[in-house]
Amino acid sequence: MLEAVGYPTRFVVAGYNEPGIFEHVYMQALVNDEWLSMDPTELEVLGWSPPDPVAFWIEPV
Repeated sequence: MLEAVGYPTRFVVAGYNEPGIFEHVYMQALVNDEWLSMDPTELEVLGWSPPDPVAFWIEPV
């Protein structure tokens, strides 16, 4: 929906237990020249992302 109104988005894939093993996916949107994390699976504020991943990949835009 964000892309439909003009905001670029991307997926972030992360893992927290073992390097190279991905366990979680969330998204980011480019808002005011800053990538803002949005994770609907966590009861956290907009902009929060899970801390300290040991595996991390961001979709190229």
